[in-house]
Amino acid sequence: MSFLFRKLKDEYLYNPVGIEDKSGNYVATPERAVADMLYFNSRYHFDNPEAVDFEKVRLLQQEIGYK
Repeated sequence: MSFLFRKLKDEYLYNPVGIEDKSGNYVATPERAVADMLYFNSRYHFDNPEAVDFEKVRLLQQEIGYK
């Protein structure tokens, strides 16, 4: 059996930008989740791109420091 996994670099994983604390549970905002996905695959296809505020995603990417 084989499987594939991905892990963000620690500098990105532990960056709190776009992460909300909901009663002790840390949850990514939709924009942060999209930014993280684009970090792994810049050509990722979104079924409903109109539901994503890509300007917020771009600003988050800059603030987090994704290259």
